[in-house]
Amino acid sequence: VSFLSPIVFRDITVGYVLLSFDHSVMTKSRRETLTTVIGATLLMLLAAFIASFYLGRRLTRPIEQLLAASNAFSEGKFEYRILDKRNDEIGVLMQSLNAMGEGLLRKEQVEQVFSRYVSPQVARQAISDLDNMESLQLGGRHVEASVLFADIVGFTSMSENMKPQEVSELLNLYFSNIAEAVRFCRGHIDKYMGDCAMIVFGVPEEYEEHPFNAVACSWMILQLVDVMNRQRIRNELPAVEFRIGVNSGTMLAGNMGSAERMEYTVVGDAVNLASRLSHAGDPGQVIITEEMLANPQLKKRIKTRQQSTISLRGKKEPVSLLIVKEIEDSFREEMMQEIRKILVRSATVAA
Repeated sequence: VSFLSPIVFRDITVGYVLLSFDHSVMTKSRRETLTTVIGATLLMLLAAFIASFYLGRRLTRPIEQLLAASNAFSEGKFEYRILDKRNDEIGVLMQSLNAMGEGLLRKEQVEQVFSRYVSPQVARQAISDLDNMESLQLGGRHVEASVLFADIVGFTSMSENMKPQEVSELLNLYFSNIAEAVRFCRGHIDKYMGDCAMIVFGVPEEYEEHPFNAVACSWMILQLVDVMNRQRIRNELPAVEFRIGVNSGTMLAGNMGSAERMEYTVVGDAVNLASRLSHAGDPGQVIITEEMLANPQLKKRIKTRQQSTISLRGKKEPVSLLIVKEIEDSFREEMMQEIRKILVRSATVAA
């Protein structure tokens, strides 16, 4: 950059002054300054991006873990745990979720154990009333339901010639498979009484077809036991036979016992009659009453044969008994298929 100016003396130009500046150093410095500023700016932007990414991950990762835990719990995977340890509010929330998962897992284990001592239907009903403990009182309500008694024939004399462990294994084998047949027919085992099982249909889960389901289940039990007996005879093992009595009617369903120890069951004349019917037939027979056959749910779906008319204790009038010979319904084939599945599962467990 040059600046030129004339030198004037007494109005006469006697020369010129030329002043030049070399601003290449300034330009270079400015360029270097600009480069430095741009570089620093880019470096700060990169640092800010890395910091934001790190902070974002640090914030979103625990949220993702919380969502994963929530989804796992909603799917019933109560063993899921968050392993990260934090000292902030999110860490407190993680610990709370882990504690909740532990509680839910414990509750599920209690339900599983509880369901082995009582039927799953009764267990679900009892657990659903936890918020209303006042409802767990003695007493019940009158319901229309069906009940069957499956009794092993000659079990006392059979058990005399067997070791206690052998008796236990025999009962467990047959009653385990029978329990699966009962579950398939929408019933539940109310209780085991030594060598007899009391099975209820239509309560606490109410449905109209409980008379047919009870009779169909009793027929299915005999078919299942027959196949099991043939297999055991081939293996030179003792076999058992069942007598079954089935009845439907009005009965009292509810909590019976005492305030300290109660059980959900059914009682009444219809229940007593079913128990007596289980001793009125021969081994391998299902006994029902003629009055029960009049039920529209049964009349055209089963095949029966007249047994006899007998007087039962507690009954003023003689009772006409029928033997259930066959199930004449499409449900028969489903039961036969289920019997094969039950035997396969039983063999797998035994192996």
